[in-house]
Amino acid sequence: MSTLESALLLDLFEKMMVSNAQINASRHAHVEGALALVKLRGVEHFRQGPELRALLGLSLNATICSLSTGRAIPDEVRQIRRHAAQFIDTSHPKWRLSDCILEVTNLPEELRDMSPRNRVARNASLDRRLETVALEAGDAWSYERKFVSGHDQRAFVPDGFFPLYDVYPNRTITQMWNTLRVTRIQLCEDIIEDCAFLDDAEELQRAKQVILEMTREICAACPQMTNCSFAARHKLPDGAIPNAHHTHTMSHILDVYIVIFSLYLVAWAQHCPAMAKKWAIGQLEHIADHFGIKEAANILGILRKQQGGGTGDPWYAYIFLG
Repeated sequence: MSTLESALLLDLFEKMMVSNAQINASRHAHVEGALALVKLRGVEHFRQGPELRALLGLSLNATICSLSTGRAIPDEVRQIRRHAAQFIDTSHPKWRLSDCILEVTNLPEELRDMSPRNRVARNASLDRRLETVALEAGDAWSYERKFVSGHDQRAFVPDGFFPLYDVYPNRTITQMWNTLRVTRIQLCEDIIEDCAFLDDAEELQRAKQVILEMTREICAACPQMTNCSFAARHKLPDGAIPNAHHTHTMSHILDVYIVIFSLYLVAWAQHCPAMAKKWAIGQLEHIADHFGIKEAANILGILRKQQGGGTGDPWYAYIFLG
């Protein structure tokens, strides 16, 4: 194992073992150390497959660290991506999405001295780029839509939403789509906030429509993971009875885990439909109780604090998901 991989493994171990308070203060130390090792060795010397994967994993971890702390993206991350672009398919939607996320991460500093009109234009430009990534994703991110009878009493989606759910090939593609969706919701929340100072009905209406569409898609991605009685029944162990007490495989637990943050975002966002917010909270309660995932309970606690006047930054919650 390389020194770089050891540093990243130590970071993962720290996330698993320390308390939430310690995470908030020290979780980034090993990522910063790994970035220093890359700089010392020289990014141009990382060329083999395993090394490149470790390098890109490091750039992702560093980006998440920046998002959760409000810090600017380290220069080393951009150097890593410029180097890696020589060896990978940069037309893939995952690469294009990560490009957009880098820009979103630096937005707070970039927008600080802008007028409301310029902030709206910048956020709208990024949102349209993300829309293009989604429209051009093609087979790489394909998924199947399942329609349900309107008379079906099972609570697949929030009241008022069309009765359907989506089935994705795997949790990674689900997570990529939801990352795109939560980012678009946050951008559009900021657009709506700034439109209060402007006469821009078109941009305001577009932002509200995007939030509604992204909310619908996030909700439609959940039943495949969380609905053990029907949509997620195939994930249960052999012989398990859906409507009785049953266990879940570790793979199923991980599937459920990756929808927690997107559900939180729906419940957090001011302009998501009220019924969707209520449904998302219900799903988080179900995940905490039925699947025994304590992080869902932690997220519910954060939501209660935020509704009571605590921090409004959604990435604050992401820290507690590791």
